[in-house]
Amino acid sequence: MIFPFRELSSDPGGWPRPTLDAVVGNTDELRVRCLVDSGAVNTLLPGWVAELADIDCDDAPTTLLSVKPA
Repeated sequence: MIFPFRELSSDPGGWPRPTLDAVVGNTDELRVRCLVDSGAVNTLLPGWVAELADIDCDDAPTTLLSVKPA
């Protein structure tokens, strides 16, 4: 598969990276830009995305992440 390389909105002026726009839930109105990492061992996504996608996370490990403002 070939994915377009685009700057991420959280990293303006940064290196373009392979991304895809995923539709979450059963509506075309909510698109989430995702970074494609073919070498990733784990998938990180917010709980609300997993819930909308009907992914069972009952036994999944969780991690709290924070974002530091620029």
